[in-house]
Amino acid sequence: MNNIRKKILEKIFLNDRINHFCLKKQWFSNKNIEYVYDFILLETKFLDNFDSVSFRERIFYIENDLTSPQICEFCGLRKLKFKFTLKFSKTCGDKECLSKIRSFYLRQFFNNLTMKQREELHRKIGNSNRGSLESRFGVERAKQIKENISKSIIGRKQSKETRIKRSISLKGKLSGNKNPNFGKKPWNFGLKTGPLSYEQKQLQSKIMKDKILEGSFTPCITNSWTKWKSFVKIQNKVIKFRSDWDAAFWLLNQKSQYEKIRIDYVFGNERHIYLVDFVNYEDKILFEIKPKKLKDSPKNNVKFKTAKNWCEKNGYKFVVIDDDWFKENAKKINFKIHSNLLKGMKQFLRE
Repeated sequence: MNNIRKKILEKIFLNDRINHFCLKKQWFSNKNIEYVYDFILLETKFLDNFDSVSFRERIFYIENDLTSPQICEFCGLRKLKFKFTLKFSKTCGDKECLSKIRSFYLRQFFNNLTMKQREELHRKIGNSNRGSLESRFGVERAKQIKENISKSIIGRKQSKETRIKRSISLKGKLSGNKNPNFGKKPWNFGLKTGPLSYEQKQLQSKIMKDKILEGSFTPCITNSWTKWKSFVKIQNKVIKFRSDWDAAFWLLNQKSQYEKIRIDYVFGNERHIYLVDFVNYEDKILFEIKPKKLKDSPKNNVKFKTAKNWCEKNGYKFVVIDDDWFKENAKKINFKIHSNLLKGMKQFLRE
């Protein structure tokens, strides 16, 4: 450590321990040593690109003569998490990185076990998961676990009366007035009902397609293959998408709105609803995100033709965004902030 750094640290340390009042800027002003505060910020300027960097962490970098951010080796993008026990954690704290390090230590642990020890461990784990919740955790704890599971599924705790009303309503929607018990008693969710008839399936399909077309219902993003992983986080607000391609496009074209235009079309003698990926109402453009290899499929040809007809009638332009667009624009994304998009865009970053 050079002499300037040593002298700076002497100003904020007392009896070889940091004076915790110095963690506030006002303390430097009261002591007329604001230059010390400015020096610490200047020396750790390389941390300005990261979120949630505390002043104590900046001092720690100077104490240990670190001149560059300590990056997580698992993702290679984010900074290591700083603990107030005056050390860095082994990862950045992201869920994926924590999962990787747990897997790493678990592999190390199992590799050090003999075959007999592994069999004994598997037997104990299997025995611990057998039996009802009541036998494993006790009546009170089991009741609490069931309530937590119910709350996590429906988002809130429901009263018995509400559950009965919902079961009667659902039963009526599925079975209609043909069911003699309709409206008389709640549906038993534990029992499997008989298969719906062809007419009932067709009716359900028509109802849902009408709702999608009129905009009162949008197919849930969580039902897609992305499993909640495709999103953009801006100003602590998380915006979800069906794919990393959709998320990356919106990040670079935030005037566009997601899945607002719905177009009715027929393919294979069946009615379908086309949810156009993006619409820019200001410039009057519809955007469809589609890989090159899928652009010329029979169904997509019909969808695109229908969309072009809609554009001609309404004075819009139809644009298909394919691999070439992402090759030109993917580098504009700041992957230090939007690291979750790196996996989907990696193929376009290769030179």
